[in-house]
Amino acid sequence: MKQLISLEYVDKAIDRILKFLSWKPTIERVSIHKALGLISGIDVVSNIRLPQYLRATVDGYALRSSDVSMASDTNPVMLRCVSEVRTPLKLHEITVQAGECVYIETGCYLPQNLDAVIPVEECEVIGDKVLVKRSISKFENVALPGEELDVGDLVLAKGSRIRPWHLAALEVLGIEFIDVLALKASIIQTGSEFVEGIAKPYTISLVYGWLKEFGFIEVSRYVVEDNVERITELIDSALKKSDLVIVLGGTSMGRNDWSIKAIERLYPDTLIHGLALQPGKTTCLASKDGKPVIAMSGLPVAAFAVLEIVVNSLLSKWLRVEPIQRPKIRLPTCKYIPSKLGLKTLARVKIEHGCVEPIGIVGSGSLRSILLADGYVIVPEDVEGFGIGEEVYVYLLKSSKSV
Repeated sequence: MKQLISLEYVDKAIDRILKFLSWKPTIERVSIHKALGLISGIDVVSNIRLPQYLRATVDGYALRSSDVSMASDTNPVMLRCVSEVRTPLKLHEITVQAGECVYIETGCYLPQNLDAVIPVEECEVIGDKVLVKRSISKFENVALPGEELDVGDLVLAKGSRIRPWHLAALEVLGIEFIDVLALKASIIQTGSEFVEGIAKPYTISLVYGWLKEFGFIEVSRYVVEDNVERITELIDSALKKSDLVIVLGGTSMGRNDWSIKAIERLYPDTLIHGLALQPGKTTCLASKDGKPVIAMSGLPVAAFAVLEIVVNSLLSKWLRVEPIQRPKIRLPTCKYIPSKLGLKTLARVKIEHGCVEPIGIVGSGSLRSILLADGYVIVPEDVEGFGIGEEVYVYLLKSSKSV
């Protein structure tokens, strides 16, 4: 074990910790109705074809495209409607001769030998006669067999976060239960002021919500006074039941680095204290029993930066799962975005009139700066800020933001 006093580049620190993460989280089978947002532990492959037969995508008249290949406004084709199909997902045994058609509703299978549908609003209907005034392409307004889902299609990949459309696909396949990563985390917020009720430990809720968004199935929360022995006991206890332990507060590189001292007392496999990250320089990355232990500032902006830049990358690489992916857009800056050379910087920004400007609220404790932000910009370590007019990627926190 070696504690580093100098600040280490984020990517290098992550790569070093990954070498010690040997722990494998368990797999748990859950109902698909409880699986939303969790991470799939298996590949799910379709064993069905959907639709099974040609299916109408509009209300209209099913016909042979060859019967109306010469139809036009000046040369309309008259077809005789011999039947109707109104029951979805049922194959109707209707005999349709040349020059005939059937009325069909959306979602219904076409009778045999018919290959296209003309929308009802494009037809002139006189009794049982349907006047068609244009040609129809083969398979026009028709879903082909296997077009929506085919045998062998990958419906859900192992390591993917389960989305609403996955639930629909699982339902179609008749799958009631799905294997997911049973990820469990513990968050320990340090600070005697929280135990004594002087202040509220709200950063713990930010971290809790982020971990649930990532796909953790269970997240335990603890608040403890600034006491090395108690923090050590809690970390040790949390490691026995969690795949990840996060400690908030007590990371300053000085006399009050309670959390760092507590982690050291557990004799971790490795420990890095100090990252080239702004905010978040005092972050500690460690491994104990093959599991990650991460100590970070208890201030909300610093914690958010560490979650987005460090924890997201570390977890996705360790577990080989999909990271949280914020929507991003490329826009020019309308004001200088400052950063220090040698530090990877997460800058909270607003989007105004199609350009980007930093939020003029400084400090890692400013929760308001996150609430006001439309997104954030990451300034690399080898760049000393972004000048006016430079194009940057903005990772959106408000997906409804209009640019």
